[in-house]
Amino acid sequence: MALLNILIVYIIYLILVFLIAHYVNIFSSKTEYTRDELTDLSPLAETVKRKLEMKYSPFFVIAIMLICSMVGLLFSHIEHWIFQSALIPALLFVILPILRKNIMSQMVIASDSTLDSAANIFAKYCHFIILGYGSGYGTGLMYYWSMTREMLFLWFAVNLVGVTVLLVITAIRIVHES
Repeated sequence: MALLNILIVYIIYLILVFLIAHYVNIFSSKTEYTRDELTDLSPLAETVKRKLEMKYSPFFVIAIMLICSMVGLLFSHIEHWIFQSALIPALLFVILPILRKNIMSQMVIASDSTLDSAANIFAKYCHFIILGYGSGYGTGLMYYWSMTREMLFLWFAVNLVGVTVLLVITAIRIVHES
């Protein structure tokens, strides 16, 4: 039952992150809005679907999101303030794009090396690693707080908002990256 609860919270949290990213993009690009722009979410769904079909492998996206989400979920249950803060997601948010940029500048297209293939996969799916870890971490943080209430609500809320902001920025990068 706990797994089902975590899965439901995870899906709702991920949808909420993409909705916030969609509205942030709308509000930052225009000053006047039509009712259809604010209520019609089909362009968001079509953009995400098209991006996944054209640029990314759905298998790798799902596998990377699941693995990173599980790691984030497990890290959020470690009872130490460093692991229950937004510090690790923030470090990943800053460090992984820098690593991605370095790997992209030195990318090897044709190689028999497994390390080169892994580096290319990392560079291509870097934002999904951040999104997977952060969404798993946020879900785990919500679940941990709701079940144990061992951390202060203010600490929980500040860290959840921080992780959500990082995830919204990452979702914007995924949807609007060329």
